[in-house]
Amino acid sequence: MNDIEERIRSALAPYRLNDELMPRPDEPYSPAPPRRRRLRVTLTVAAAFALVIFAVATLLPVGAGGPDPAVALLLYRFERIAQHAAPEPAPKQGQYVYTETMAQESYVYVSGDGQYRFVYSVPVTTQQWLGLDGSGRQVNTTGDHPTFPTDADRATYQAYLASGGHEADKMFDWGRTTQDRYGPGGLFQRDTSTLPTDPIELGRLIDQRQIVGGPGGDWESFTLATDLIRDTYARPDLRAALYSYMAGLSGIELVGNTTDALGRPGVALASTHDGIRNEVVFDRTNGKILEERNVVLEPDQAVYQNPGPGEFAYAYAGQPYYVVTYASFGKVVDSTTQTPFSLRAGSSPS
Repeated sequence: MNDIEERIRSALAPYRLNDELMPRPDEPYSPAPPRRRRLRVTLTVAAAFALVIFAVATLLPVGAGGPDPAVALLLYRFERIAQHAAPEPAPKQGQYVYTETMAQESYVYVSGDGQYRFVYSVPVTTQQWLGLDGSGRQVNTTGDHPTFPTDADRATYQAYLASGGHEADKMFDWGRTTQDRYGPGGLFQRDTSTLPTDPIELGRLIDQRQIVGGPGGDWESFTLATDLIRDTYARPDLRAALYSYMAGLSGIELVGNTTDALGRPGVALASTHDGIRNEVVFDRTNGKILEERNVVLEPDQAVYQNPGPGEFAYAYAGQPYYVVTYASFGKVVDSTTQTPFSLRAGSSPS
């Protein structure tokens, strides 16, 4: 436990506000109380939260170069949850770690004659079975049709198809499923078993980019830390250290309560750099990552106006150009055809 964390917890201990403001690990998500009762609860919590922020703000070096007290409070809550979490079952020889992700990437498409230009997204679901030796199987399924951020983009796409243009459809093969099998070492996996669980020592390795390379800056450190949190088999004590480390980063924003693409409730934190806001949605009950979004704050107008044909990564201001939702992560199965659902149902889909 570092000195700042100890001082924050000591200041908050008499009030136990850090427990009351956040759901406990075993506390189910529930709808808002009836309207008459809600006002009293809201005023009480608002006053309590103001005291918490004041207490934390007096202990942390806030400002342009320091952490946000509200962010630190949330992350220390997640650290405490992780410290009391039971380790997840590890795979044995012959077993696989199953993950399922849903991703959408946004593009602008320009027809060959330059007459049609529209923004659209490609939905892709990826299932992966990862063995202990890096072998396994991966299945990618593209959605049956593109999605569009505006009605105008959808209308332009429909006009493009009506004119006889089918280049975009040929490129992406809507509804197509591909399957690939990999031998030992064929799939990426990172061994986090030897990483230190002391927040200061772990933070030093991240800051010096010794675990994963990348540019300097707390915005990038936030990204690297969240990558490690959702890494395959990040043990609870490692996740606890990562939450504690992130609590001291500057420039991390508390976006607030949200839901992911599957409708699961969460809370989002974000770092911003070069016109892109990297939002990470955490499960409020256990601190695990539900979804990541790259939101464009300053679109590259040169990309949208590019007269040449083809596709280019693009999104309008305030909209994500890439979203990945972790539908199932780190579940152990017995073969490369089983899923957690099929295990519960007692069947093995192909």
